[in-house]
Amino acid sequence: MASLSGNAGKVLVGAVEVAQIISWAANFTVQQTKRTTSASAPWAGRTTGNKDVTGTIVVQADGEGLLPKLLQDAINAGSQLDLHLQTDGTEEWSGPAKLEQVAQTVNIDGGEDQQGTYNFGADGAWTVPGQAV
Repeated sequence: MASLSGNAGKVLVGAVEVAQIISWAANFTVQQTKRTTSASAPWAGRTTGNKDVTGTIVVQADGEGLLPKLLQDAINAGSQLDLHLQTDGTEEWSGPAKLEQVAQTVNIDGGEDQQGTYNFGADGAWTVPGQAV
């Protein structure tokens, strides 16, 4: 079985590609609330609740140590993004999202390129490959 390379992956906000992407990760979860009644004891059951997508986008800072203005502006304003996370050109995670956190990494010892990590959360319904969302 052939493996799938991630080297064709992209991140777009609307139709605008975000430059200098190193990686992205997305997590699809469904809330499960544990419940036990006298009728089900001693076994617990689960009630399915809301769906969610959370994840991270890691970018390389540009030559001046700056992170992408598009993402910086969005987190500062708390605005919703139309996020498209592409795998290899055939699959895409997409939906409205808000950025929740940004962290910048500067490795003085190793001297690697500076990186910014953006955490996001869904802000509405998403399209997730292989899931009826």
